[in-house]
Amino acid sequence: MCRLKLVLNVFLLACASVAAAETLEGHVTGIVDGDTLMVDVPNRGQLRVRLAWIDAPDRLQEHGEASRSGLNALAAGQGVRVETVAEAKGQQVAVVWVKALDAPCRDAGCPKTLDLGLAQVARGLAWHDRRPLGQSPQAKGQYEHAEFEAKIRRVGLWSGKNPTPPWDWRGR
Repeated sequence: MCRLKLVLNVFLLACASVAAAETLEGHVTGIVDGDTLMVDVPNRGQLRVRLAWIDAPDRLQEHGEASRSGLNALAAGQGVRVETVAEAKGQQVAVVWVKALDAPCRDAGCPKTLDLGLAQVARGLAWHDRRPLGQSPQAKGQYEHAEFEAKIRRVGLWSGKNPTPPWDWRGR
């Protein structure tokens, strides 16, 4: 009986966590910084969305404005798919997908295949933030590889010798 209760509780907990994750469609209306954007979602209004599993330089930090501009180039005015991972500090934490810039289709129905967080890491405009939990092993490997490649290519924040991660910079 005790084992059945344990299995049932684990099942209910798993169902609750799946229910907390939601997918929304919207339109990017603003870029706050290199890892945060504003998305207008029909019937929900403006949502502040933080890209999951990355941390970009703060706007006043070295490379902060470049990171913001990079995200702006990829996402401003774009239709997006927001896959919520969590909610924290009044904002959605999510994987946000847009149509790839080189996609051959031009209409609103184009598939959204570019993960903005992964793109920011690959372009050297953000760190892969390994601190939060909940990233799938496949996604974790993709983000780690993208960061490694950016370091090897010495692009963006990796063009300097010892870039300071935002979580260390904020503590100064």
